[in-house]
Amino acid sequence: MFDDIKEDKSLKYLILGAVVLSLIILVKEVILKPEQLSLPESPYSSSKIKINFNLLEDKALKELILFERISPPGEVGRENPFKPY
Repeated sequence: MFDDIKEDKSLKYLILGAVVLSLIILVKEVILKPEQLSLPESPYSSSKIKINFNLLEDKALKELILFERISPPGEVGRENPFKPY
């Protein structure tokens, strides 16, 4: 079984590269133990947001005029658009 591996150099180097890559990942992730990430602290205080609903009761806001509803036209285009005039 291993006789074929000794003769095939490309497969031999491919296996060697996979082993080296596995060792590098093992050292980086397990042995060196990367630093745990945390959320950055905000420079702003987290105060409660208050909404002033009295603005909706303002007289000027109530006097605004709504848009009129526009009705679509009855017939658009012609029956056969590919027929010459």
